[in-house]
Amino acid sequence: MYKNSEIRNHENENGERISSTKSTMQKKTYLPTLRCFSVVITISYFARSDIHLIQSLENWMSAGIKCKSNNTDLISINDQNVMDELLDYLKFIKPPFSFWIGLFYNSSTGQWQWSSGDHFMYLKWRNGHPAYNTIQEKCTSMGPLGTWNSSSCEEKKQFVCLNDNTTVQLHLIQTSMSWSEAMLYCRAHYTDLVSITSTKMQRKVTGMALKAGSDAVWIGLRKERLFGQWLWVSGHLLDYTNWAACQSNDPTFGHCGLMSRTSRFKWTTSCCSVKHHFVCYSLKVAHVLIYSLLKSGG
Repeated sequence: MYKNSEIRNHENENGERISSTKSTMQKKTYLPTLRCFSVVITISYFARSDIHLIQSLENWMSAGIKCKSNNTDLISINDQNVMDELLDYLKFIKPPFSFWIGLFYNSSTGQWQWSSGDHFMYLKWRNGHPAYNTIQEKCTSMGPLGTWNSSSCEEKKQFVCLNDNTTVQLHLIQTSMSWSEAMLYCRAHYTDLVSITSTKMQRKVTGMALKAGSDAVWIGLRKERLFGQWLWVSGHLLDYTNWAACQSNDPTFGHCGLMSRTSRFKWTTSCCSVKHHFVCYSLKVAHVLIYSLLKSGG
């Protein structure tokens, strides 16, 4: 990815000095191999965020309240894409530092979870963490290397808010293309081939597929060539699935995913060179706010 950054200084409505970093990431796309038995693909990620550094040290609970007062929440780090973007922004802050993130230990369930309600699937614990003593260390902070530490929730730290007001817009393309051509078209004109990560998104994509002139539509599912795992080309985790009952076990066939009327719009596999209509998606920008202690004269 190519990155461009600019730093600007201004004051907020309370007269606090804010250093804002605006950064953009642009995708680098590689042309897949158009063969029925394999698809070579590179996952790319596109995002743009505004970071605001504001003087504030809070305990974990107060940090979460301050985030919510600005219609945000303590950040959830659900995958390596989010982690990479966050680390990219942290380079503008002088170490050492430690930030609160939204991960906490829920005593009622006996599980670690995100305050935003997001699924807890991505792990980046520092060696020796989380601490065995979850009575004292129920909250999570992150250091300059990106590793997570379990900490007492009463400690006062800087913190990271994420305004994830991202909205997904779907686009039905009623031109028949191979899976690889469809992916390149989506990346050139929108964001990517659609990822279906929930029942809500499944219903939305089904509604689009019903309008298609072809029996089936390509979605962003593809089979990873080396280990044979199914992945979303956008980089989203495959934690929600809606596969049709019968799938081909032929290792030379069916490396791309689609939805069809014959399978009642459940997911099926197909040779990637077959031409179908397809569904792209585009994203509204999310904003990241980092509340940080600005040392005077530093």
